[in-house]
Amino acid sequence: GKVSGCYYADDNMIIVAADKLYLYDTQNGKSIASVDISLQDLYVQTYSDGYLIVGRESGGSSNGSFMTTESGNGIKGYLLSKDFAIENTISFDGLLGNDFVLSTAGVAISDNGKKVAIGGLQGLYLYDTSTQKVSTILNYSKDGMVNSTQILTMESLAFTGDKDFIR
Repeated sequence: GKVSGCYYADDNMIIVAADKLYLYDTQNGKSIASVDISLQDLYVQTYSDGYLIVGRESGGSSNGSFMTTESGNGIKGYLLSKDFAIENTISFDGLLGNDFVLSTAGVAISDNGKKVAIGGLQGLYLYDTSTQKVSTILNYSKDGMVNSTQILTMESLAFTGDKDFIR
Protein backbone atom coordinates (compact mmCIF):
# COMPACT_ATOMS: atom_id res chain seq x y z
CA GLY A 1 0.00 0.00 0.00
CA LYS A 2 0.91 3.65 -0.16
CA VAL A 3 3.16 4.67 2.76
CA SER A 4 1.69 7.53 4.80
CA GLY A 5 4.34 7.67 7.53
CA CYS A 6 7.26 6.07 9.33
CA TYR A 7 7.77 6.18 13.10
CA TYR A 8 10.60 5.21 15.44
CA ALA A 9 9.98 1.91 17.25
CA ASP A 10 13.20 1.22 19.23
CA ASP A 11 16.48 -0.39 18.26
CA ASN A 12 16.58 -1.04 14.51
CA MET A 13 12.80 -1.00 14.10
CA ILE A 14 10.36 1.45 12.59
CA ILE A 15 6.59 1.39 12.30
CA VAL A 16 5.40 1.98 8.75
CA ALA A 17 1.85 3.21 8.17
CA ALA A 18 0.32 2.11 4.86
CA ASP A 19 -2.79 0.01 4.21
CA LYS A 20 -2.14 -1.25 7.77
CA LEU A 21 0.71 -0.84 10.25
CA TYR A 22 3.93 -2.75 9.72
CA LEU A 23 6.80 -3.36 12.13
CA TYR A 24 9.87 -3.12 9.91
CA ASP A 25 13.36 -4.27 10.82
CA THR A 26 15.75 -1.79 9.18
CA GLN A 27 18.80 -3.95 9.84
CA ASN A 28 17.38 -6.97 7.97
CA GLY A 29 15.36 -4.91 5.50
CA LYS A 30 12.05 -6.68 5.99
CA SER A 31 8.67 -6.42 7.64
CA ILE A 32 8.46 -8.74 10.65
CA ALA A 33 4.87 -8.12 11.78
CA SER A 34 1.74 -6.24 10.82
CA VAL A 35 -1.53 -5.26 12.40
CA ASP A 36 -4.74 -4.17 10.70
CA ILE A 37 -4.97 -0.62 12.09
CA SER A 38 -5.79 2.34 9.90
CA LEU A 39 -5.74 5.76 11.56
CA GLN A 40 -5.23 9.35 10.43
CA ASP A 41 -3.02 11.90 12.23
CA LEU A 42 -0.99 9.02 13.66
CA TYR A 43 1.07 9.52 16.80
CA VAL A 44 3.36 6.67 17.97
CA GLN A 45 5.07 6.26 21.35
CA THR A 46 7.25 3.45 22.62
CA TYR A 47 7.24 2.13 26.17
CA SER A 48 9.08 -0.73 27.88
CA ASP A 49 6.69 -3.50 26.76
CA GLY A 50 5.41 -2.18 23.45
CA TYR A 51 3.89 0.69 21.54
CA LEU A 52 1.04 3.17 21.96
CA ILE A 53 -0.54 4.04 18.62
CA VAL A 54 -2.92 7.01 18.71
CA GLY A 55 -4.85 8.47 15.82
CA ARG A 56 -8.10 9.70 14.41
CA GLU A 57 -10.33 6.91 13.17
CA SER A 58 -10.58 6.72 9.40
CA GLY A 59 -13.98 7.19 7.82
CA GLY A 60 -16.83 9.45 8.71
CA SER A 61 -16.71 13.10 7.90
CA SER A 62 -16.66 16.42 9.63
CA ASN A 63 -19.44 18.91 9.15
CA GLY A 64 -16.98 21.79 8.97
CA SER A 65 -16.83 22.67 12.66
CA PHE A 66 -13.60 21.78 14.46
CA MET A 67 -15.63 21.18 17.62
CA THR A 68 -17.90 18.59 16.03
CA THR A 69 -17.07 15.09 14.99
CA GLU A 70 -19.41 12.54 13.52
CA SER A 71 -19.17 8.85 14.26
CA GLY A 72 -16.10 7.24 12.83
CA ASN A 73 -13.50 9.94 13.35
CA GLY A 74 -12.81 10.16 17.08
CA ILE A 75 -9.42 9.71 18.73
CA LYS A 76 -8.56 6.06 19.34
CA GLY A 77 -5.54 4.33 20.83
CA TYR A 78 -4.03 0.88 20.61
CA LEU A 79 -1.58 -0.68 23.04
CA LEU A 80 0.56 -3.12 21.08
CA SER A 81 3.02 -5.62 22.52
CA LYS A 82 6.64 -5.72 21.28
CA ASP A 83 5.59 -8.49 18.87
CA PHE A 84 2.86 -6.18 17.50
CA ALA A 85 -0.20 -7.90 18.97
CA ILE A 86 -3.09 -5.66 20.08
CA GLU A 87 -3.33 -5.81 23.88
CA ASN A 88 -5.85 -3.04 24.49
CA THR A 89 -7.98 -0.60 22.51
CA ILE A 90 -8.92 2.78 23.99
CA SER A 91 -11.57 5.16 22.63
CA PHE A 92 -10.35 8.38 24.22
CA ASP A 93 -13.38 10.51 23.36
CA GLY A 94 -15.85 8.00 24.81
CA LEU A 95 -13.61 7.46 27.82
CA LEU A 96 -13.83 11.09 28.95
CA GLY A 97 -17.63 11.40 29.08
CA ASN A 98 -18.60 14.76 27.61
CA ASP A 99 -14.97 15.87 27.16
CA PHE A 100 -12.87 15.01 24.14
CA VAL A 101 -9.31 15.13 22.82
CA LEU A 102 -8.43 17.40 19.88
CA SER A 103 -4.80 16.43 19.31
CA THR A 104 -3.43 12.90 18.90
CA ALA A 105 -0.23 14.19 20.54
CA GLY A 106 -2.31 15.14 23.61
CA VAL A 107 -1.93 11.56 24.85
CA ALA A 108 1.17 10.04 26.50
CA ILE A 109 2.06 6.68 28.01
CA SER A 110 4.35 6.11 30.99
CA ASP A 111 7.55 4.18 30.34
CA ASN A 112 6.21 1.14 32.20
CA GLY A 113 2.91 1.25 30.26
CA LYS A 114 0.75 1.41 33.38
CA LYS A 115 -0.61 4.96 32.95
CA VAL A 116 -1.81 7.03 30.01
CA ALA A 117 -2.12 10.81 30.37
CA ILE A 118 -4.91 12.40 28.34
CA GLY A 119 -5.31 16.12 27.67
CA GLY A 120 -8.95 16.99 26.98
CA LEU A 121 -10.64 20.33 26.39
CA GLN A 122 -12.00 20.37 29.96
CA GLY A 123 -9.16 18.77 31.89
CA LEU A 124 -6.15 16.54 32.27
CA TYR A 125 -6.84 12.87 32.94
CA LEU A 126 -4.92 9.75 33.91
CA TYR A 127 -5.98 6.34 32.57
CA ASP A 128 -4.87 3.20 34.40
CA THR A 129 -4.23 0.51 31.76
CA SER A 130 -4.73 -2.41 34.16
CA THR A 131 -8.02 -1.27 35.77
CA GLN A 132 -9.14 0.70 32.66
CA LYS A 133 -10.33 3.50 34.94
CA VAL A 134 -9.89 7.24 34.45
CA SER A 135 -9.13 9.79 37.14
CA THR A 136 -9.22 13.57 36.72
CA ILE A 137 -5.89 15.22 37.50
CA LEU A 138 -6.92 18.77 36.61
CA ASN A 139 -10.37 20.16 35.89
CA TYR A 140 -9.99 23.46 34.03
CA SER A 141 -13.34 24.89 35.12
CA LYS A 142 -12.68 24.06 38.81
CA ASP A 143 -8.94 24.68 38.95
CA GLY A 144 -8.64 27.22 36.18
CA MET A 145 -10.45 30.42 35.37
CA VAL A 146 -14.05 30.15 36.59
CA ASN A 147 -16.91 31.80 34.65
CA SER A 148 -14.76 32.52 31.64
CA THR A 149 -14.66 31.38 28.08
CA GLN A 150 -11.59 29.33 27.37
CA ILE A 151 -10.43 26.85 24.81
CA LEU A 152 -7.42 24.83 25.87
CA THR A 153 -5.78 21.89 24.25
CA MET A 154 -2.79 19.82 25.20
CA GLU A 155 -0.49 19.87 22.20
CA SER A 156 1.98 17.50 23.80
CA LEU A 157 2.23 15.44 26.98
CA ALA A 158 5.09 13.39 28.42
CA PHE A 159 5.91 11.56 31.62
CA THR A 160 9.00 12.50 33.61
CA GLY A 161 11.85 10.04 34.10
CA ASP A 162 10.44 8.70 37.37
CA LYS A 163 7.34 7.46 35.50
CA ASP A 164 4.90 9.08 37.94
CA PHE A 165 4.59 12.69 36.84
CA ILE A 166 3.22 14.29 33.73
CA ARG A 167 4.81 17.36 32.22
